[in-house]
Amino acid sequence: MKKGRPSFKLDTQYLRRLRKERQLTQSAMSKAISSHYPSWGCNGQSSEETMTADYQRIEAKGRTSPQVAEVIAKVLDVPIAFLQGEVLPDSAEYLKKITLLLNDQIATGENKKLMLAYSEFEKANAGKGLERLAEDISKRIEVVQLGRNPSELADLIEYTGLSKTEILMPANCDGHWFVTTTFRESYRVDILQSTVGIWGYICDRFKEFPRLPTSDESVRIWRDGFWYRIEIYFPLCHSPARIDFVRCEANEHGVRWCKPMQRDELSILSLLKDWSFHSFNFSTLFDGAPTPQTVEQLRFKIIEFENGSYGDVIDTQYVAVDLDEFRIHQDRNKNRGHSHRLLTEWLLYELKNKLYPILITYPSEYWSVSGGEHIEIFLKPSYADRHIGIGIRYRIQLVEELPSGKNESAPWRYVDIERAKKTIESWLISSRN
Repeated sequence: MKKGRPSFKLDTQYLRRLRKERQLTQSAMSKAISSHYPSWGCNGQSSEETMTADYQRIEAKGRTSPQVAEVIAKVLDVPIAFLQGEVLPDSAEYLKKITLLLNDQIATGENKKLMLAYSEFEKANAGKGLERLAEDISKRIEVVQLGRNPSELADLIEYTGLSKTEILMPANCDGHWFVTTTFRESYRVDILQSTVGIWGYICDRFKEFPRLPTSDESVRIWRDGFWYRIEIYFPLCHSPARIDFVRCEANEHGVRWCKPMQRDELSILSLLKDWSFHSFNFSTLFDGAPTPQTVEQLRFKIIEFENGSYGDVIDTQYVAVDLDEFRIHQDRNKNRGHSHRLLTEWLLYELKNKLYPILITYPSEYWSVSGGEHIEIFLKPSYADRHIGIGIRYRIQLVEELPSGKNESAPWRYVDIERAKKTIESWLISSRN
């Protein structure tokens, strides 16, 4: 069987846009390729018309050899992946480009509309007017690529001096994200801006999902190509809720998926991990490993700080439950979706046995308890007893003891941390009686 030549697929729309942005005709593009790649056009034996026709076929069909693709990327001064539509301009570079463009026009003072806008932004942002104006223009360019509002396009052309084609070139300020949400009979589609916008959207949708109050809700998060996928499982509910989202770019046909920027990926990874660890008690992230593997592996980690210190750790202990006794009660609570709450309540009981005798050595009003990502117990004596020292004394974290014996941070919902905090506060109140 005859083996064909290796083929490199190009995004014809991007290729055409890039060429026009650089004010190159197809003939000029063909000549530029030839100057960098002598083999182009049969080692210079082909006529100018033939080489131009060869390039026209590339631009029409979106296929060429890997060698020619590298030359085209060099001529257009872009990463080769950009020609495949997989890479958007870096957001910092794009903003810098718009800033320089506006600065050049402001320097001439000829663009009256731009000068008026600059004056207003400078008045509101002393010394940072150009920076804020460039951010605003960049965001407007990104948004107008979705709706193609003729009036907004005309305004942006007037502000920037760019052509309509240039305005519609790939932009990257905050970034567009295409999101689908499904739960039971509900289905929703949205287009959002920025990774922070995605995170806020996910938090809001999660709060809106109707479900029974349980402690054993779980989440699974993974990558599927360019897509990020989330499945949320509720005890006593037969089907999960799903949230899928992908970075996208607007074009004349609507939107198309594209590869997220590395900065997006790092931001999303951090935001999703934080959200999953404080909104659920069971989490499976991108590595596919569930945390915790089982509630029986959960422990309280008690970090003790030196009296009067805000940072010197003097001891670390772990609190576990009697698993034989716990298992007697576990099945009934697991079926009701409360196995995690049962386990942490038992851990709190063991924690009280360990800490309460120490806490009551000081007046209860000297202690305060805070929540958040973990529980912290502070000693705040009166002025007369200031020699005791003021500061954090104990930090309580939920961890998982792995089969290897290593302890790793475990998910713990904010709502459950707050419940545990109130339990500890109740110990202190009871000690006054």
